[in-house]
Amino acid sequence: MRSGGLTAVRTANGYEISATAIEILRDRLESQRTLAGSPHPSITDDMGSVEEEVALLTQWCTLSAQPVFDLVTRWLATTYGDSCTVYLLSADGAWLQHVSSFNPDPIRRAELDAFHSSTPLRAAQAATDSALLEGRTVTHHHVDIADSVRLLTPRFAQYSDRLLVQSYISAPVKDRRGMVRGTVTLARFLGGQPFPDAVTKQVESMAAWN
Repeated sequence: MRSGGLTAVRTANGYEISATAIEILRDRLESQRTLAGSPHPSITDDMGSVEEEVALLTQWCTLSAQPVFDLVTRWLATTYGDSCTVYLLSADGAWLQHVSSFNPDPIRRAELDAFHSSTPLRAAQAATDSALLEGRTVTHHHVDIADSVRLLTPRFAQYSDRLLVQSYISAPVKDRRGMVRGTVTLARFLGGQPFPDAVTKQVESMAAWN
């Protein structure tokens, strides 16, 4: 009781503990024993494939999916594209909320972080809306410049030479019921080469892990 592990109410003759509080404490102790008995994964320099690492994080990071999102965006951006971003739909389905992104170029990464943190993105207006609404992967090898500019707010117009997207792959992130929860979007900026089909399949695979 003194440590706060058991809820009690002080009375004239001592303390009163409810049956519910005892049951909650019993469940908590049982969970701790179960986790203590589970073999912790060994961490080595060679973790195998990225899919194996994502599976490991999915198994052990039960309090937050953020480590999984961060691994996916970093790996895809570093391996295949200029930038990778994970968006999740808001509770009302009207907005795409930025939850993770990565770009190997630290300056461009800072610019993109500023853009994501200050620019709300409506699901219906986003370039990836068809992937969201139809639950399918969308690949654009040559994005129309006008469409790319449309996503930039006036505040970021001065960075258009660095932030205009030339091509992208957007794969839907779905829950266990098959409902679309968001997207994994891999993008290349002006001057980059179109994505080959193999990269599209890899983005789809990584989106399925989220």
